[in-house]
Amino acid sequence: AQASKLQVNGQNFHTIHLEADSIGERFHLQNLLIEDPRGFVTAQGDINSKTHELDIRFAGDELDIGSINPILSSFNPKNGSNDKERERTDFPIEGIAYLRGDADMGARISGTWDNPTVAGRLTAFNVRVGKFESERVEGVVNASRDRVVVRQGNVLLTPGFITFSALIDGLGNMESKPPTVAVTAQVEKMNLSRLLTMAGVQASRAPLTGSLSTGEISLTGTTKDIQTRTPAHITLNNLTVGDLPLVRTEIDLSLRDKTAIIEKAVAEIAQGAITAQGTLANDGTLKLNIGAEKLDIASLLAPYQTSEDLTTLQGKLFARASVSG
Repeated sequence: AQASKLQVNGQNFHTIHLEADSIGERFHLQNLLIEDPRGFVTAQGDINSKTHELDIRFAGDELDIGSINPILSSFNPKNGSNDKERERTDFPIEGIAYLRGDADMGARISGTWDNPTVAGRLTAFNVRVGKFESERVEGVVNASRDRVVVRQGNVLLTPGFITFSALIDGLGNMESKPPTVAVTAQVEKMNLSRLLTMAGVQASRAPLTGSLSTGEISLTGTTKDIQTRTPAHITLNNLTVGDLPLVRTEIDLSLRDKTAIIEKAVAEIAQGAITAQGTLANDGTLKLNIGAEKLDIASLLAPYQTSEDLTTLQGKLFARASVSG
């Protein structure tokens, strides 16, 4: 059987080609080819018409993530039933995806028609989600209506990257209880200005440049209250604030009770150091203690003095300050 130029749930399909046979309770899918305006999906396998059990292998090439997102969203029928909640959580998604199996046999759909499980390796290129952009996102995914597990995750953000694994559980009951989350991640050589742009931070008169790396970060909690198991160690290399260079900055950061806690921060600058400790609550309340130790005044002023400026200040700067609001 073959059909052309179909539309299902708002999704356009260029061609659907099906070859199948049925023996008793077993419906055998010899070959299914689904083509959208850009890519295609092929599938083979069995469906038990009595028990509704599924055993289907499939693969996809050059799938337009933006166009298939409505189908992915409807995978959990409870997801997005509240229009206001959906408006808050939906983001425009762009990218081209490829689906394969974790082994040579291809990705797999198992379980039952009412409770399917999808397992396979997803690789997507030129991904955009809101302001987030990545050249490549990949991972081994196992997903059901209630749970999503990602292993061997990798997000390429040239010149840096993020490796991660993740578990989100309780999606089927998210209307009454936020899903639980467990994530392990590590960041390597992330471009700081690019990261700030994706976070929606506007460029200032003293822009930040440099790279960001972390040790292993372990997160747990729910989608509404993420916490760190242990403080995340963050290193900023080749950091500059405007024209002022910082040799090295290290931060130990915790997330607890919807509050970001700076356990310890040290920035090497002007032959001395700036230290900081404090908290930033979810409601924007800031409490910060800052200290300056042995800062060389001439080094601090040098980036802002012209060659004709003969004014010279020398000495060491020590300071303490508290910031709140």
